[in-house]
Amino acid sequence: MKDAAIERCKQEFENTSQKDILFPKAKYTERMKNMRFVNTLKKCDRSQILDKLQKKNAIFDLSWMKEEEAESFQVLSEQFVKDARAFDETLKDEDIFQALRNIWIIWMLELLFQMPLVYHEAMFAYSMLYPYSDNLLDDTTCSKEEKRQFNQWFSERLHGNHEPSQQPLRMKIDKLVQMIEAHFPRVTFSNVYEGLYMIQNAQIASVQQSEHLDLSRIYDISVDKGGTSVIADGYLINGEMSKEQFQFCVDFGFALQIVDDIQDQMEDGACGHHTLATMCKTKAQRASLFQKCWHFFDHLLEGFPCARHEVKDFVKDSCHELLAQCVLQQKQLYPKRLVEDIMEALPLESDDIESLSKEMKEKMEQAVVTL
Repeated sequence: MKDAAIERCKQEFENTSQKDILFPKAKYTERMKNMRFVNTLKKCDRSQILDKLQKKNAIFDLSWMKEEEAESFQVLSEQFVKDARAFDETLKDEDIFQALRNIWIIWMLELLFQMPLVYHEAMFAYSMLYPYSDNLLDDTTCSKEEKRQFNQWFSERLHGNHEPSQQPLRMKIDKLVQMIEAHFPRVTFSNVYEGLYMIQNAQIASVQQSEHLDLSRIYDISVDKGGTSVIADGYLINGEMSKEQFQFCVDFGFALQIVDDIQDQMEDGACGHHTLATMCKTKAQRASLFQKCWHFFDHLLEGFPCARHEVKDFVKDSCHELLAQCVLQQKQLYPKRLVEDIMEALPLESDDIESLSKEMKEKMEQAVVTL
């Protein structure tokens, strides 16, 4: 099922339009109102900021949710942070926030799949695995051989090998895998582990992105890496998915991978890491990839059979915002007209957003993880 889903994803993306995007212009009165709120936030300390952001629906606008869903979202987010702190008190705020964002993706899938919001130990464990493994694999002080050995050990552990290790990182990862095994017995829920194997295999393949590869191979790695990550999210909900849900996870994961690649294109290019974004050599090519990804989000969300249109609209709008932010953070890489169109649609002046994002990023992460 995976190979067919990946081929379909590639074909759908190839057929996606690259036409210009019509951005609605923001109203002056709305911008002034938002600027007053921003000035209030700048005066807040860490203990006050989360409350004000929640009241303003500035973290997530949850007004579209049913009352019980919004309450569960808040309560379960708090529980996840407590669980993360209890598991490892040395974790950095940004690592907890990274793991929490993955939990949020799982919950969005639950709503799209028209399921109730649930949280269990396997979701916690899976979301915690990748801050640990990603940090090691992204560590430039670790040699290729160290990373190869880690990937080999991690692959064996995901396949059920319990060989003891005295390395602190491996001990933590082993404990997290045990949590998944306790909730989803391997014999009964083989799809859960297939999802985990897919991610690990894609992670190993992505190491090749530092080598000289043609566009077709980079394309394959990107679809595989992005798609498999959300496949695992989908299986972690209750251990199974329909064919339609599986296809959506592949498509959505690939689209999110493109967003990540666009966001990291300068850093990736500097270290010789080849992605779909770094393969774009001109402003026009980068704009085409941006527009194609934007319309691909539209295509896959509008085509997914979910009766709750408010859920699809929220996910689509959130993804569009992420894409727009990527362009504004790297204005020099994109055509002037595209940058200006996005800026005119912003709820704040672009200079205010840029200064605010730098000032608020640390406060935001610290506020969320001290829930």
